[in-house]
Amino acid sequence: MGKGKILAELGDTAFRWVASLADKLGRPADEVAEEMGSKLVNLEKEMPEAFTLFDRMELFSAIREANEGASDLAIASPSNFREIAAQLDMENPAVADQVNKKVQEYIGDIQKGTAMGEVPYLSYETPGKNILGDTITQFVMHDGRHRNRAKEAQGALRNLVRLIPKGKEKLASKLPDDATAYTEMSNLQIPGEEGKEVGKMRDIFKYLSYLGVPVGALGGLPDAEQN
Repeated sequence: MGKGKILAELGDTAFRWVASLADKLGRPADEVAEEMGSKLVNLEKEMPEAFTLFDRMELFSAIREANEGASDLAIASPSNFREIAAQLDMENPAVADQVNKKVQEYIGDIQKGTAMGEVPYLSYETPGKNILGDTITQFVMHDGRHRNRAKEAQGALRNLVRLIPKGKEKLASKLPDDATAYTEMSNLQIPGEEGKEVGKMRDIFKYLSYLGVPVGALGGLPDAEQN
């Protein structure tokens, strides 16, 4: 792809975002855009609000990482993200109070147009097949549960998520068509809620690698904040 090709494909929203980012980095805008590749173009088409929702440098890092093939970037509903991530014991008043306070902070950030920080992520393993012969996509870690709860509380139907292989697993976008998501298994999960089938990966996640694929259910690993 020729120099400046990605920049030329951008609309006003992403173009201004890249220009501001390039100015901060002290680098040419076309060079910065090329590092992010076509996923930058697809993100603007699918979720332009991402450019104000997340910290500028964090979003740049997430897009670049996905373009380099270390992870996937996808769009999913906040409710699906929360279903996959380890559950919270909202029957515990102390937990519920802490969660609600944090969610209200994030809602305030969204309303003020303040960046919510890092792009939420889900990490997974692919340990084998289920009894139907479908590929198991077992989630084992997350970050961003409260941010998705805040988005859901505002009626949002979509949010951006990084899908990160725990080890040498294939990228989620390259898993077989039968790949099936299972709820997080971790020491943060409520006993009995782990390893439950959620649905086909293709129905839950819309990968920026494959612009136009039906969203379906839209209705190195970082340290986990686990929120």
